[in-house]
Amino acid sequence: MVVDPSYISGSVGKPIVPLMFAGAFVLMALGAYHMNPSRKKISGVAAGIVALVGGIFFIINLVMFQSASSAYGTLGTLSNYIAGVAVLYGLFFIMMGLILIVGAKPHIMAPIAIMVGFITLAYGVFFDFGLGFYAGPAHWIYHSSIMYMWGIAMTIAGFSMAGKIPERFNGAFLFWCSLYTFAIPGFMWALGAGGHGPF
Repeated sequence: MVVDPSYISGSVGKPIVPLMFAGAFVLMALGAYHMNPSRKKISGVAAGIVALVGGIFFIINLVMFQSASSAYGTLGTLSNYIAGVAVLYGLFFIMMGLILIVGAKPHIMAPIAIMVGFITLAYGVFFDFGLGFYAGPAHWIYHSSIMYMWGIAMTIAGFSMAGKIPERFNGAFLFWCSLYTFAIPGFMWALGAGGHGPF
């Protein structure tokens, strides 16, 4: 089975765009936070607020594009798959936000981050081989690579929280992911049909 992705493109931008921009804000804030282990330049409370608000927005956004009666639109048959990922990341961002705001140690989140990373990698494999994106338009290679990047980022974050990977490396990777997996595709998907480029 090969999925035709054309049904999630229209004369306007794709309904997942607000979620993408919220994700870019969260990963950029967390990336900056972890790139400054001394915490002299970046406040954990500030990064936590961004993560908390972004996580809540993730949940709100997925409800909106899940609703068939919403003028906001849906993602067609992809809605359930994307909603699953959005719930995983939305809840994770909310928990990380609260932990940073109250100043608690994030160690408990290490195995959760790794679990989310593995689930996301499984999503990437399913998108490619279960839905047949690998046999579809070439730009879907980029789309599925987003899932792989998220999976790797969450796995790195988990091992970083467990003290196995340098925090600065974790921060730099999160910063890169904020651009590659959220900001760039979010901007392209915000454009109307014909303006999505390779996205």
